Amino acid sequence: NKENDTWWMANGVKMVESWVRWRDNSGWGIADMGQGNPGIELPITINLGGVDVKMVIDRVMFKPSETGVLTREDYIVLDLKTGRYAPKSEMQLALYATGIEMVYGFRPKWGTYWMAREGQPSPLLDLDVYPTSMFEDLFSKFQTARETGVFLPNLNHCSMCSVIDYCKYKQPTLWEINK
Repeated sequence: NKENDTWWMANGVKMVESWVRWRDNSGWGIADMGQGNPGIELPITINLGGVDVKMVIDRVMFKPSETGVLTREDYIVLDLKTGRYAPKSEMQLALYATGIEMVYGFRPKWGTYWMAREGQPSPLLDLDVYPTSMFEDLFSKFQTARETGVFLPNLNHCSMCSVIDYCKYKQPTLWEINK
């Protein structure tokens, strides 16, 4: 009963208020993606490695350029997070940058997670560490696994798994039954 409806009604309002304050004071703008599309809840569908990948990007923003001409260095992919912890990787943001590149023809250099509980963004993360070719390879391997039925467990995420009660790797008594 830690984060029930009552908790969210009180704290959710504070999170929204802190977002509005930060947004108003940051100096960052919402990117114009063209054809009247602001970089807000931006839906994108791309094909990577033979797999259709759908995403909705929370925000594509920019820091104003001193020259007045925006470059990829000025654009930031921002994902809103209400959880306690920032993701340990910029992979999600880099996938979004890949989607933007494939649909809109430019790849934002930077990404950040806006941490609602802290009322501020994480440090800027370099999204070039995950190139498009890596996502192509990764998704093609996912597709091969799906087609062949080969799925390896990630034993570091068992607490989030919905089938842990049936997993022979975490329930050794099931090993002989599910060999």
